[in-house]
Amino acid sequence: MTWFERSQPLLILLSVLLGLGLAQIGDVAALAGHLITPLLMGMLYAAFLPIPLRHLGRAFGNYRVTFASLAMNFVWTPLLAWALGALFLQDAPDLRWAC
Repeated sequence: MTWFERSQPLLILLSVLLGLGLAQIGDVAALAGHLITPLLMGMLYAAFLPIPLRHLGRAFGNYRVTFASLAMNFVWTPLLAWALGALFLQDAPDLRWAC
């Protein structure tokens, strides 16, 4: 395991804390809408960089894993997000339905 792979969770946590800290600055908060997408793309690129793509085609042939991944991402996660929004954002319907 490389240094980058070992320290990746810490780097992500530091990135989140840095973003929360920068959001407190008025000028940066005004630019947040324009900064989030490119910075998130960079973070995801760095996260997936160590993954080898040689066997990607064979991976889709494993139907159980592919189905489980699709169900997790497009069924379970939206249902969980809706349930959490209904539970914790009852008094803020504008936040609950913002997506």
